Amino acid sequence: MELNRRAGKIASSFFEIALYHSGKTSSSQSIKYASILILLGGHPCLPILIGIIGNETSPSCEKRAGPNENHTEPPRLKNRTNLNAFDLRGLNPQYPAPIMKQENATVIEHHNFQGDYRILHFAAPTVGPLVQPGQFLELQVPQLGDRILRRPFSIYKADAESVSILYKPVGRGTESMRLLNVGDAVNIIGPLGNGYPELSEGKTPVLVAGGYGNAALYLKAKELPVQGVAFFGGRSALDILCIDEFKALGWDVRVTTNDGSLGTEGLVTDAFDPWLTEQNTDVELFVCGPNPMLKAMGDRAIEHGFTAWLSLDENMACGVGACLTCVIKRKTADGWEWARCCKDGPIFESREIIWED
Repeated sequence: MELNRRAGKIASSFFEIALYHSGKTSSSQSIKYASILILLGGHPCLPILIGIIGNETSPSCEKRAGPNENHTEPPRLKNRTNLNAFDLRGLNPQYPAPIMKQENATVIEHHNFQGDYRILHFAAPTVGPLVQPGQFLELQVPQLGDRILRRPFSIYKADAESVSILYKPVGRGTESMRLLNVGDAVNIIGPLGNGYPELSEGKTPVLVAGGYGNAALYLKAKELPVQGVAFFGGRSALDILCIDEFKALGWDVRVTTNDGSLGTEGLVTDAFDPWLTEQNTDVELFVCGPNPMLKAMGDRAIEHGFTAWLSLDENMACGVGACLTCVIKRKTADGWEWARCCKDGPIFESREIIWED
């Protein structure tokens, strides 16, 4: 009961924040987002709130705002032939918001993957079929007592029946996840976020990842109609994951490690830069990793005039756009606005982002 009371207080606070935020988000969306936070703590209002939030057949009744609505979002750039002349407001298309579901997933596989990294494979027939490359899920970690907030994880693999994540135990939440056994039930919400867009016509795809960011790129690598080069960087050989999986898909994998234990010694840019100077084709980047690497790749995209889709690595407390802990500054036609990485992203084009020093 004490946990439920705390969850209710937290949800009420975020409910007020969401209503305040309704100048940028419709009030119906704000109410739904704030209500989801009650779900995060297993509040007894769950049965009522399921009908309010995301248990509709499709949340497509909520359209992303168009140019005549109260707020603006940069378009997801389906027409990307001229990014320099792109009007962030005027060309914003209306299309359904991503479908989000809550599910009690069952652990069907959980073991060490490589080094300190582990893989969790869930039976998730509700969430699995909805996943798009680059999306994530929020997982309610068991045995955490009064720490009620979920943990976000990029989706590594997904199919009609299941989802998989890769994780590394680094704190209380992920350490607790080590205790999960086959057959255990874990509550998840997903898929969340916007995911990577389709490859532009005539472009050569390039994947760039730092650390286990390449896990978030696997579904994109599998989906793309053509294969290109994948640049993976990490601290050591133990931090370079999934090489064989990407090679099996036909990708040319180039590896860098800080200590030189695998591939080229140095940062991922140390392999990317000389490769780029030799290219005569128009490339398009799909990137995931720590923010310094994202900025470095985004700067190169802007300098050389190609497109780079960056999966931003920000702290996401709620994962559904209500708490505003993951906001970044995003360019608009007449200045900038706050954008939520979990809801408006996590994927942004490099020219959209205003990096903080």
